[in-house]
Amino acid sequence: MNNKPTKKFDVVVIGGGPAGREMLKMLHEKLIQQNKKMSLLMIKAERLNVNRCAVPYGISTQKPIQKFLIANKPITDIAEMIIDRVEEIDPKKSIVKTKKGHVFEFNQLLYATGASPFIPQIPNIKSENISPVRGLKDLRFLRTAATYLHDKPKHATVIGCGFIGIEVANSLQALGLKVTIVERHKTVLSRTTEPEFISTLENLLYEHGISIKAGADVVGFERSKTEPNKISHILFSDGTSLRTDFVVLSVGVRPNIELAKKAGIATTPLGVVTNDHLQTNFPHIYSGGDCTEKKCFITGKPIKSQYGTTAVFQGKIIAYNMIGKKRAFPGVINANCTKVYDWGVGGAGLTQTAAEQFGINTVTGFSTTLDKYPQIDHSNVYTKLVFDKQTRRLIGGNVLRKGDSVAQNADWISFAIQMGATIEDLVNYQYSAHPELNPDVEHNMFMFSAKDALAKLEKPIKERIKNHLESDLKKKK
Repeated sequence: MNNKPTKKFDVVVIGGGPAGREMLKMLHEKLIQQNKKMSLLMIKAERLNVNRCAVPYGISTQKPIQKFLIANKPITDIAEMIIDRVEEIDPKKSIVKTKKGHVFEFNQLLYATGASPFIPQIPNIKSENISPVRGLKDLRFLRTAATYLHDKPKHATVIGCGFIGIEVANSLQALGLKVTIVERHKTVLSRTTEPEFISTLENLLYEHGISIKAGADVVGFERSKTEPNKISHILFSDGTSLRTDFVVLSVGVRPNIELAKKAGIATTPLGVVTNDHLQTNFPHIYSGGDCTEKKCFITGKPIKSQYGTTAVFQGKIIAYNMIGKKRAFPGVINANCTKVYDWGVGGAGLTQTAAEQFGINTVTGFSTTLDKYPQIDHSNVYTKLVFDKQTRRLIGGNVLRKGDSVAQNADWISFAIQMGATIEDLVNYQYSAHPELNPDVEHNMFMFSAKDALAKLEKPIKERIKNHLESDLKKKK
């Protein structure tokens, strides 16, 4: 490689995702406030980044594809940017080398390379009509694949049923395609959603004509006899097969850590290892976003967190630390939400299952309330809260309801967890009421759920008191 002359920057960012963008914007803002200057550089491999969360909603061609892209200008206004791929990092010499032969020296580096779609090692999986769902190339494939063929709707198969898989399935069905969801677990959304809510969501999918094949692994793809570069059938571990026109893979992502490992930066399968200040084992190199291992806010243990919001939170923390204003990242609460037709589901923290896997003894509270006063046209709101039985603190919660309010509910649960709210805090917290906006004054969703959990805690005590009194009466007789 013919290296070009070395150019030095105060801060170099590898990657064009939300962690790097947010860090540069926050850093620029703080430098202006302090009347300071730093030379800033972003190196990213993709000329245009797609808004990954919006990909399922960009499958329809009603809006131009440009609407789903992230503009470079907010970054190029405050930093230099080159479209290139970093091939080597030398932490000791503080330099990076790129595919195009550039060599850049840095004082501080942000490793924010993101993640790539997980592609299982299954025969024929690299066929033309199989695509992940993450980047601009994938969005273009989905737009093309979702068109009609000879005036007959295509049959699409979505493998993997987390939020993205559900959203892609909904969008394809709305465009008139026959859709099947394939999920290796027994239910959809099992990682983020409490089991009490899942049957309602699955019924919604069935009602809209979406089929679900759960509890079977994909073991192979059969090639089309007429188009050998494409597949025509999916083969399952239970011996069955499914005909399909194209396949969307939504089975998770893997952190892009190969470059870090090569440079001697510490990693685990969950990503780059950092301290509380998001520094790697080289203090002048930070890491944030999907490529970084996260710790759980509640347990302090490693946990998956591949949300854009997590990357943004980390980017802000890194910016402060780069200018010497030390801030610690407290861990992830993983507030989340999605919409399945006219129902929203969301939550934050740990599900009951996840909490128990971490060894936490839990008590849960469940409530069914109304979204408005009973005198107004209304719908049910279903809420489940998860508490640590020992500390009585809220550690998780889920809400299922019609309409568009579930995101605010998930955020409320996240904030309550962050502030260490207990069962008693939620039983006694003060809330608003309005006939068209909230349930009536005595039926708050979170208060009712907390009261249900409190009743479960008090039941054994009440039973012991009752048994003790009955025993005393017998003795007196």
